[in-house]
Amino acid sequence: MKRIRGILSTLIILALVASGGTLIFSQAQVARAAPFSDSVDSPRIAQPDGGGTGLQVAGEVMDFAGTHAFTAASADAKDKNKESESEKNDEKSDTNKSGANVAETGAVDGSLPGDFPQATDRETDTEYFTTSIKDGDTVRAGEYEFTIRHLVPALKVMNVQTSVNAREQSQWQGRISLDEGVNKVRVAVNYADADGKVIAVYRDYTLYYYPDKAGAALAIHTSLTATSQADPFIVHNAECEFQASVTGGSGSARLTVVFDGVTLKGDAGSYKAAIEKINRTVTVRLRAADPAGSADITEYYYVKYIPIADETTAPRVRYINVTNGMSITGEDYTLDVDPVDYRGNAIGYQGVAVRLNGTLTDMRWMNEYLSYALVFNDGSNRLDIRLTDSEGRSADYSYEITCKRVSDGEPL
Repeated sequence: MKRIRGILSTLIILALVASGGTLIFSQAQVARAAPFSDSVDSPRIAQPDGGGTGLQVAGEVMDFAGTHAFTAASADAKDKNKESESEKNDEKSDTNKSGANVAETGAVDGSLPGDFPQATDRETDTEYFTTSIKDGDTVRAGEYEFTIRHLVPALKVMNVQTSVNAREQSQWQGRISLDEGVNKVRVAVNYADADGKVIAVYRDYTLYYYPDKAGAALAIHTSLTATSQADPFIVHNAECEFQASVTGGSGSARLTVVFDGVTLKGDAGSYKAAIEKINRTVTVRLRAADPAGSADITEYYYVKYIPIADETTAPRVRYINVTNGMSITGEDYTLDVDPVDYRGNAIGYQGVAVRLNGTLTDMRWMNEYLSYALVFNDGSNRLDIRLTDSEGRSADYSYEITCKRVSDGEPL
């Protein structure tokens, strides 16, 4: 009798499969069923979450009340995947013509380590995804939550990988762990198209994590470095960009940034300011105030804008009475030099620095030229001249001069 019932059960199951029907197993029966391949299109049994259960089929979870469902159509999809796998592997990898942060490969299983391609540094015009990460943001929590929005509906998401400071994070679940200070964050996504070709894409971000530590002193953090007015930070563009934030205190501290007398409004700790005047030191004042904690600190930094001097804008020597490699007899020599900027305007003595063998030499008199009284050493000497125009552009000139000293009464 048991044998007859077994034959009847088998016939019923075969009939259901042949007609595309659905077989319903209990959870215990699924566990005893033969394991499925972990390929991209094969179903995966999801781990129960609370009282619910589910089954991962082609990237979607189906929920059932205490049972798992497996359709014959899913099994057919697995077989079709096997049949086309050899054809897909014969295809050559396509080259993404638009470029960066993208790599493509032929169809892959996706379940094996190393199956996914690594995105290159070539940029692409296609926008595959965006995130809610604010590049340059300063945060107080070590766990940073963000979302990803996929923009190409035709592509299937294979997996998402994240790294912080080149250290790969665990399986992405909507958040990453940050290091205190600067964090270089990479979000990488592997997609598959309808033919099984995998496309690897990534985006890079920078986040700053400065935790609010209980009882910690109020502190200002900034990318500015020059705290001496005599040695300002030099920029070569008419716009200065920097980071600034405040931590510590009661947690309600506020930062005020004043650049050359103008209060700036930051964007997630990032500040930009235009520098109108060339070759002038600008003061940057950072003030952190914490009324709740009765704390108030102020720091000063200094910036100077000096345009880059190139062949067409560098100052030059219009006339000088020495040449490189020349020889002179006698140690005393009067140097005459006529320096001008790129517009042909004369440069005054304040913009000329003359050094003989490393020692700065003062100008003695000025008429048609700027004149300097030099005393050479016997033998080889090095003469260095730096010209700086009114806008801060500079140029250096060097000369090697050989001197033969003479004794008193000896003819020159």
